[in-house]
Amino acid sequence: PPIALLPAPDVTSLPKQIETPDPKFPFPALTAAVSYRAQIAVDAAFTNLIANASSLTPNMTFVNLPDGALFLRVRGVDVNALEGKDVIHAFTVKARPLPPSLTAPTDNARSSGGRVKLAWQASTEAVAYRVQIAGDASFVNPIVDEKVVSVVTLSPTSLLKPATYFWRAASMNAKGNTGPWSRTAGFVVVAEALNLKMSGGGDSRSIDIAGSAAATHQVQIARDERFINIASDRVITGNKFELGELPVNAYYVRVRAIVGTEKPNEQSSATWSEPRLLEIYPLGRGWWLSQPLSPAVAPMPSPR
Repeated sequence: PPIALLPAPDVTSLPKQIETPDPKFPFPALTAAVSYRAQIAVDAAFTNLIANASSLTPNMTFVNLPDGALFLRVRGVDVNALEGKDVIHAFTVKARPLPPSLTAPTDNARSSGGRVKLAWQASTEAVAYRVQIAGDASFVNPIVDEKVVSVVTLSPTSLLKPATYFWRAASMNAKGNTGPWSRTAGFVVVAEALNLKMSGGGDSRSIDIAGSAAATHQVQIARDERFINIASDRVITGNKFELGELPVNAYYVRVRAIVGTEKPNEQSSATWSEPRLLEIYPLGRGWWLSQPLSPAVAPMPSPR
């Protein structure tokens, strides 16, 4: 007996502008469909086909489509191998010149001192590149927006403040046409390694940090030079660290700046300062912090 053909798939969610020559077209599955068939043509009448594809899932993939206005025709196939009703989706490919492949800095890379070098692989047909750096992934207000000719690197002349940044690049051909943006990569600029100011303790129980009074710092005090046996691990705001009531002993202390977070991690933090020897003396005789590179021997201060 006659049976109804499968209805046309729903392609209303498919994009009308595509920036890759190898697009994927996912759409909702059809009840009772066991596979799907799709075609690409340069005209709505489908007299000039340029691609065919079949799939067991509602996700059609095509390779190396040309730039320009194109048409997608897709239908479901039932268990009897009968092809259902068509749906046509008009779209435009704007994928060339192809975007470059970003090589450095990669996602979550860390750069210190405010200087960063961007690098990417050359793209076919590209004679120049447009490069952007922004403080957020939307790139609404890019901090850097430069055209780079004949090279595949860019080192911004202005120092970047400690923060999280995003960057991307696009290819430009000899006709001046700019292709789509590359993927976006994020990186973190952290402060240079800090230092602790050498001092001998008197009545003061604080150590000065050679950093901004408004910055956030992580300070660790350990009983060993490898910082395995941690005696104190604190995040503070400012450039003074209070020792508190540390027991009499010899310790090691180090500090690093934190970028935009109160939960330190290796991506958001500067490198640690050089470990310094910290000695806490008995009977109110204070404390002593070693000089850089000379933590081995500390002279005992005279009793007050």
